[in-house]
Amino acid sequence: MNDTSEHKVPLGDIPPDLTGWKKLLPVVVHQAAGEDKTIRIFWGKLIFLLLALVSVGYLVLVSGLYFHAKYARGVQQAIFLDLLLPSRWEHHRVVQGDHYVSVAERQMREGQTLDAFRNLRIGVAQSPGNVSGRLLLSRLYASANRFDQAQQTLLDGLPVLDFHPDFLQSLFGFLLQQQQDALTLKIAKNLLAHDSAPSARTGIIALAAASACYFRGNYDRAEDFLTSYAADRSYDGRLLLAQIDWERGYRELALLHLTALARQFPGHESASVQLGAWLRALGRHDEFRRLALMRQLAQPQSPSSRIDLLYALRHDGETEKISRETAALLRQFPRDQTILVALANFAANTGDAALARQVYDHGNRLGLTWEAPAFLTVEALVVKRDYRGALELTRALLNDHPDWTKRHGALFNSLQAVACHGLGDTVSAQLYLANFLGQADLRADNLLAVARRFADVGAKSQARLVLAQAVSADPLNQSALTGLIQLDLEQNNLAPLPDNLRRLVAMRKPSADLLRAASYRLGSDLLLFSPQRDDTLRLIEQALAASSTAGVRAKG
Repeated sequence: MNDTSEHKVPLGDIPPDLTGWKKLLPVVVHQAAGEDKTIRIFWGKLIFLLLALVSVGYLVLVSGLYFHAKYARGVQQAIFLDLLLPSRWEHHRVVQGDHYVSVAERQMREGQTLDAFRNLRIGVAQSPGNVSGRLLLSRLYASANRFDQAQQTLLDGLPVLDFHPDFLQSLFGFLLQQQQDALTLKIAKNLLAHDSAPSARTGIIALAAASACYFRGNYDRAEDFLTSYAADRSYDGRLLLAQIDWERGYRELALLHLTALARQFPGHESASVQLGAWLRALGRHDEFRRLALMRQLAQPQSPSSRIDLLYALRHDGETEKISRETAALLRQFPRDQTILVALANFAANTGDAALARQVYDHGNRLGLTWEAPAFLTVEALVVKRDYRGALELTRALLNDHPDWTKRHGALFNSLQAVACHGLGDTVSAQLYLANFLGQADLRADNLLAVARRFADVGAKSQARLVLAQAVSADPLNQSALTGLIQLDLEQNNLAPLPDNLRRLVAMRKPSADLLRAASYRLGSDLLLFSPQRDDTLRLIEQALAASSTAGVRAKG
């Protein structure tokens, strides 16, 4: 037969006759094409089958994960689509993290602190933007004295929560409490560099930056932050401005501003508390007692008004009422650390070492691990002039709590220096003082407090050394510079006066009383041949004239 369409020729059999091969070539090509098509179909079916199996397996796996998350773990907000699509996996991770945080919050309410801590760590890791979880985790670290971890937990949330007001307030509040003023200022400047328009957010940031500057005694820069971002219109901003006026020596102006603030915001206690402290410092006890009684009548359950009343009662010698009131505070607010520290601070300021120790022992009985009442108990003994008791208690506390030596050794050493000087042990006093001044990042309020304690025991040369250290470390510290000039005027140490006064008048609102006292002293014959005398007197006169003009404008 001549039909070759059904004739099968093996692909490897090539006839020697090329003419015949040409006739068989179409057959071979057709046969190869047929086999290739069969192979393609086979592989197509195989790939389709594999894809189908993989898809079914993937769906089964996703379904299993979904049901496990929703019903086994109780993540009711879990969405099947979030697990199905890789682009939505991050959303599921956040949802799961939020669930862990909610579980931890419930466990905290039920007293399961350890389980709550574990769930919080997982939850915050999976949902970095969960504000309540991150803040609660930070508080747990702080309650366990892991302040480094507490700070890092807050800092890790900054890239995703720099817009959230509650987070920013908690972050800056913690940093300022830990005296991390330089870090606070650095973060605030970075945030303000990307958002300079006045708003609620920039107001929080600017207030934190101003507070950091205030604690370092840089009042000019603090005012710049407040006014540049309209933070000086807020309650806290106005309170800080009043505190700055007070530190500069404008006491009546500060009282005027604070009185107006307290009347405008009767529900905010901080202005009334500060106003009471200033009235007491000025010796205006009748006004102070009236303020305390009015506050207690307006807010009978206010602990701070009752603390102020304690000061009034002590001034009037009503010791029995003080005992009843302190017992009532401990009974009504047994675990409120703010109230307990305020009570211990009252004891320290008044030299009531027995009350300070009572507060400290009260906290220990309730399992409150804290250093503030212990430190304030030592300070109360120093104020009471029981220097030997202060040294013995300090050594006992540091022996019982070795970690306090590293974290709070500088503050304890400052009190030991004062106590040793009070006992006449000047060598030990100098050693403790040198150790204290050798610490890094000492805050202005700490240095000023130590200087006041030295001045109280008559150690004015040591007090001047502390203030000089503050000015050397931070030349813009106006409060420390003012104190240094006052001590030099009292001790007739007139040589440094011209340089220090020139620096002081370059700052805003230097104390007019201090400038007048310095002008009188510079005008005497003691500095008659000082080359800087005349120029310094001229600068003081200009500053006093500017101060007088500003006072007229303020009254008008």
